[in-house]
Amino acid sequence: VALVLKLAFSRTWDPHMVDWIATGDQQVYLPRLQTATSIISPLVLLTTLLALVWGDTLFAIVFPPAYANAGAIMPVLVLAGMLSTLSLVAIATETISGKARYRLPVYLAGLTSNVAVCVYFIPSHGALAAAYGTLAGEALVLLLWAIIGRWLLGNLKIKWGTSYTCVIAGIFLCLTYRPGNISSTGLVASMLMEQLVVTTLCLACAFLIGYMALEKIRELP
Repeated sequence: VALVLKLAFSRTWDPHMVDWIATGDQQVYLPRLQTATSIISPLVLLTTLLALVWGDTLFAIVFPPAYANAGAIMPVLVLAGMLSTLSLVAIATETISGKARYRLPVYLAGLTSNVAVCVYFIPSHGALAAAYGTLAGEALVLLLWAIIGRWLLGNLKIKWGTSYTCVIAGIFLCLTYRPGNISSTGLVASMLMEQLVVTTLCLACAFLIGYMALEKIRELP
C-alpha cells in the first residue's frame, strides 16, 4: 500500500518539483520542499500506526491461516515505503545540483545495510528480519540524501527535525507495539475498541495536517 502511495505521489510530485527547481530561485523551491516534508513526516507515523493496529485483523480476514504472522511484518514495510516517499523530497538536492555523482554510493550504502541486516537476523527472526532490512536500507538512503543536501552539496538546507522524530517514533512503535497492548485484556471487543479509537485519532490528525498544509500552501510565494 505504501509503495502504491509512493508511486502515486511520485507521478504528481516529480513534475512540480522539477518546475520549481527550474526557476533557479531558492525562494520558490525551498519553501515548497519544506512544506512537503512537513506534510509527509507526520503521515509516516500515522500510516505506520494504522498498519500496526489493523495488520493482524486484515491478514486474518483476507488471507489464509498460513499468513497469520504476516500482520507483524506489514507495519515495518509500510514504514519503509513511507520513508522511500520522504526520500523523493530529499533527493531534490541532486536535481538542484544537476550532478548524479552521489546516487550510486547512496543506494549502494542502502543495499549494503539491507543485506547486512538480512544476513545477520534472518536465521533467527525470519521474514520479519527481511522487512527490517528493507527499513534499514530506506532509512539510510533518506539520512544520506539529507546529509548530502545540507552539508556536502549545501543546496537543500531544510529542517528535518520533525522527520527524524516521526521516523524514530515509527520504528519504536514497530518494535514495541502489538494490537491489544493498550486494552491489555486481549478480548476481541477490547481490541476492536482500541482499533476504532486509534483509527479515529489518526484520521483526525490527518484532517488537521491537511488543513494546516492548505494554509501553508496559500502562504507560499
